[in-house]
Amino acid sequence: MDLAPGHSIEEAVELLRAADFRLFCIERRVSNLETQISELREVQSRLNATVLRVEALEQDNAVIKHCFSSTQPGVSLRSEVASLNNVVTQIVDSVNRLEPELQLLLRWRERFTSALQAELKDLGHQLCVVASQLEGVFGLVFGSPRPPAPLVPLPSPPPQLTAGVSSAIQQAPQDALPSATQAFARQRARFAALIRSDDSVRFEALRKIKTLTLLDPAASELGRLLIGEAAILSDPERLQKSFADTFATKSTATLAKRASSFWKFAEFCLMFDFGSPFRASEAAVYAYIQDLQAHGAPTSANAFLESWNFLSALLGFAKLAGQSPLSGRVRGAAAALAATKKPLVQASPLSVPMIRALERIVVKPPYPHWRVIAGHILFCVGSCSRFSDTIHLKSLELQSAGSVHLLEASSASYKTGTGERKTILLPLLCLGSFVYPTIWAPLWMEARADAGLGLNPSLPAFSEASQSWLERRMSTGELTMYLREFLVASHIDIPSESRISSHSMKATFLSWLAKFGGVSLEDRRIAGHHLDPDSRSPLTYSRDELCRLMKIFEDILKAIRSGHFKPDDSRVMRLAVMVQAESGPQLQEKLLEHDISPEDLEARAGGVPLDEGLNAAQISSVYSKMHIYSRTVHIQAAEGAKFLCGRPITRNFDELDKAVPASDLLVCKRCSQIHRAS
Repeated sequence: MDLAPGHSIEEAVELLRAADFRLFCIERRVSNLETQISELREVQSRLNATVLRVEALEQDNAVIKHCFSSTQPGVSLRSEVASLNNVVTQIVDSVNRLEPELQLLLRWRERFTSALQAELKDLGHQLCVVASQLEGVFGLVFGSPRPPAPLVPLPSPPPQLTAGVSSAIQQAPQDALPSATQAFARQRARFAALIRSDDSVRFEALRKIKTLTLLDPAASELGRLLIGEAAILSDPERLQKSFADTFATKSTATLAKRASSFWKFAEFCLMFDFGSPFRASEAAVYAYIQDLQAHGAPTSANAFLESWNFLSALLGFAKLAGQSPLSGRVRGAAAALAATKKPLVQASPLSVPMIRALERIVVKPPYPHWRVIAGHILFCVGSCSRFSDTIHLKSLELQSAGSVHLLEASSASYKTGTGERKTILLPLLCLGSFVYPTIWAPLWMEARADAGLGLNPSLPAFSEASQSWLERRMSTGELTMYLREFLVASHIDIPSESRISSHSMKATFLSWLAKFGGVSLEDRRIAGHHLDPDSRSPLTYSRDELCRLMKIFEDILKAIRSGHFKPDDSRVMRLAVMVQAESGPQLQEKLLEHDISPEDLEARAGGVPLDEGLNAAQISSVYSKMHIYSRTVHIQAAEGAKFLCGRPITRNFDELDKAVPASDLLVCKRCSQIHRAS
């Protein structure tokens, strides 16, 4: 299909169309191959499950042999032998039933692998042919390929939002969309392949603990109870329920972490002939800690000590005579290993352009599911909550009054909800608009209704292959990939040193509260749902208390939109602005003292002594404001932008405190003097 010299442009176009059609056919074949690969992975998972079943049967056989190694009191030897023969017969029958299926799966995998290799070889040949056709004359006719159009082009922000902001957070020029969208999709696909349901993770953790317990039942209180009740052989369901009830109060993540850590210690004990891990001596534990110091991660030793205490408390390890296994040198070696851990680097808060980009995606989404996901991210940002705290909701509604829109939700599962607090719903409040001109909250709620999404989970995972929502919840890793993809597609420059992740959502507004100033530490802790146990119930679980904080958030957003507050500025820039704001009134006060003599002021006041100041009860509260730090009341001048004393009206001034008698609030002496003189 080479193009001979002298052919027209029309022939070149026809040749390009033919090449595009062949590329389309190749893409379809690649899609079919990916489907077949997914089927192969399913077969592989079935093989792994079969292997695990065989291993479990072998472990059960070993447990039974250990249990009946010596004659138990009250049980005849003939009964023990009969029970053991029965179990062995069941194991042999299970293996015989599984063997044909294993052989069939292995033969199918061999045939599929051969066919896949042939398809890939043919596909590579066709790709080489198409690539050779697209080179040469087509480059001369059509030139270099154009960059793709941006998925989410952002308009230029108003000058007041970008003035003085560092270049690290400015929007990149909209000449091309970075070619990272497909990379994010591939990363999400890898995340999805590793995700396991909570039920499967919990089942695997309980299986490990059950196996370790039954290896030496007499070494734990739970094992001795099971032996006494003969539950090991008589009722497998009762055996499983005993372990499930023992760890019912523990979360799945904690259970999986502790079981995995102790399982590694059990492997170490069996490898070096230390015996049962439940009966490990101090020397065995110390040897394991030394092995972790040589080959383990910095936190692995402390994780093992936590797992030992965890299982010892719940299973009831047998008390060993003499020294405790967790001696001083064991704890010291674990602490020394933990000291080598890298310093913790917290997630970076989102910048103002990033928030605007997310709001615009909700308002004008390129894909319907982007609106739902970006809206959920904004909801987490506005409510200062973790992503995991917003997954299992009991209610979610939008309240509107005029131009104010408020999202109200109740979370049924959150990180700080332990013990009795699990029965108390955590209220979450979020404003319906931030820095983008269009309100996003109603559009997000409408998109959720159109998608038919529920509240448990409130944000399910999305399948880009079938373009549909899945039944499982979206993982934190998938949401982080979506967040970064939204920013890249919106031409937001993400600095390499920043750590933008799902943890950035909660940190954003909390960071703005700290930078804005005038917000107490208690209010910031309430906003982040972090309180002392004594004040947790009346404050954290009060919507009215959170509604008061929404007013503070609205003031911050107004200051950002007007350009008076720039949270993305560096610390030294914010310090310079605060110093300038504080030094301005002092300079004006010095000028007033120099220009107006005390005698003139006293003459204007009709001979009233200058020392005598007013209190708030003697003036109108409509034209007075109180400094939030000094609590001094100032009187507003006629022009409205300043006080009578010359100080400008800044965000450090607020309405009078209603909880304090007006007679106890003193008025600025200079304001009092000028007010009396007028």
